Amino acid sequence: MVDGLRIALLSASAAFASAVLTWAWIAIARRRQIHDQPGPRRLHAVPTPRGGGIAIALVFLAGLGWLSRQSPPAPGAGALLLGVGAFAALGFVDDIFPLPTLLKFVL
Repeated sequence: MVDGLRIALLSASAAFASAVLTWAWIAIARRRQIHDQPGPRRLHAVPTPRGGGIAIALVFLAGLGWLSRQSPPAPGAGALLLGVGAFAALGFVDDIFPLPTLLKFVL
């Protein structure tokens, strides 16, 4: 029962942190006009902030970092942390400064 409660609290904390960070990023993106414009090949009808997924990635990376520091460390947590961090950084950079398709494919 204690483990179930611990998992529920960690999950709720991660959801709350993701929501707060997403809200904060949306405010920054709107101020700096980092958004997609509506168009015929877009799903949105109004300008929509880009980069909100970074909040979820940061919370996930924090969780992986915590797992990699446990004793004994979770197997592969360090490698997963590095890989997810690299892809999150690439995605965030692409949201702010759109990268060429070929470069994204190669990376």
